[in-house]
Formats: sequence, structure tokens, C-alpha cells
Amino acid sequence: MDEAVLKKFQTHQELVSMLVSTGAEDILENAPGDYYWGYGKDRSGQNKLGEILVKVRSKIEM
Repeated sequence: MDEAVLKKFQTHQELVSMLVSTGAEDILENAPGDYYWGYGKDRSGQNKLGEILVKVRSKIEM
């Protein structure tokens, strides 16, 4: 999934500025029904997509 998300930002330059504009903030995937990719309804989820987006942001800012 990391590679797929990175590829998405490499091929859609208009999305890069949106991602970079988040600065050093944590990114939370607002997915109330998803406790793996998002943080879930009660914010106890794993937020895996948010973590991947933070990693991708650091790679594209280099």
C-alpha cells in the first residue's frame, strides 16, 4: 500500500501541494467505520492510511 500511495502522488502533482500543506501535522484518516485504515468512530483505530500519508509526505518533500 505504501508504494501505491506514493505512486498516486508521483503521478498526480496537484495532490502533492495538498499533502505538503499539512506540514509536520499527523494525518488522521477520518473513516468512522474503518478501524484499520482509519481511526474509527471512537478514534481507537490504527490509522494505517494516515501513517502511510505521513511517510509519503516525507519522501516527496526531500
